Amino acid sequence: MKDIRRYEGFSASPAGPSEEFNPDRGLDQSWLRSPVMSDQLPLLATPAEVAEYFHNTTAALAQDRYKGTGPKFIKRGSRVLYRWSDVLEWLDRNTFQRTDEPGRQG
Repeated sequence: MKDIRRYEGFSASPAGPSEEFNPDRGLDQSWLRSPVMSDQLPLLATPAEVAEYFHNTTAALAQDRYKGTGPKFIKRGSRVLYRWSDVLEWLDRNTFQRTDEPGRQG
């Protein structure tokens, strides 16, 4: 079997495009937040992370998905993920100044 790590410009490690994974140092994901990568890879969140952010439960998020009243979500098989940009957009659409404002359900 060939060692695919020998090919120039390719890293088979999960540490990022230009560095090798070092188990003593842990996984450095700072490259995901770089200006180049932030345009290419959306930052995703699990329902548990979004529920914690909302100070809510994952069951409440599941109900919002069922009713179509929550933030947009991604579904792959049984896995549900959220883009943080969609979560923040949903919060903006559901932010009110007064209780008698016309409803803007998201």
